[in-house]
Amino acid sequence: MISEVRAEDSVETILDNVGFTNRVITTVETFPADSYNVTLYAEVAGYHYKNNLIWYKVGTSNFNLIFDGPEGGSGYLSPPIWKTFTSDGQFGLSLGGLTPVVIDSLQKLG
Repeated sequence: MISEVRAEDSVETILDNVGFTNRVITTVETFPADSYNVTLYAEVAGYHYKNNLIWYKVGTSNFNLIFDGPEGGSGYLSPPIWKTFTSDGQFGLSLGGLTPVVIDSLQKLG
């Protein structure tokens, strides 16, 4: 079930609504090699069907799809959807759109 996010909701409000109330600002932009679980709780986007969440190994231009735009819909996801992936080297995340996607902190599986 997908419930709509109001256009006036701030990123802070959306994070609060999905349970992320103990937030810390960080400068971390890449992550170490390992297996990860990525959970999508909400997508706030006018063009949500075009947004893709991808991961890429640092130093390469190989982009690997995690979530395809239409998968998340628009709004809060109940239940959330999740995917796993494994990177054998340091990696980064990228959105194929300009609007925010709310994910949990990457959770190592190992």
